Amino acid sequence: MKDGAAAADRKWRWRTHPNRPPASGRAIRYSANCLRKLVATLPEAPRMVMVLRYQEDLEPAEIAAALEMPVATVKSHLQRSLALPAPRSWRGAA
Repeated sequence: MKDGAAAADRKWRWRTHPNRPPASGRAIRYSANCLRKLVATLPEAPRMVMVLRYQEDLEPAEIAAALEMPVATVKSHLQRSLALPAPRSWRGAA
């Protein structure tokens, strides 16, 4: 199984896991809005890296080529962006 197919298979299994409750449309819209606001607070380079990785589903090497930056920089942007704490107003909202 290729890497992309394996990732898609993992996502499918997680979404259809029997112990995972179905999300309501309202919860999905709220989560999407929160994520959009959080990503918008990032500086330009990390924001572009996050969008290309998680919205466009590109690999770090592909992002590095597209943005003309080293792969290590792309990975650093991803790690730092994911490590940021959620704003206080979002804590406990889930």
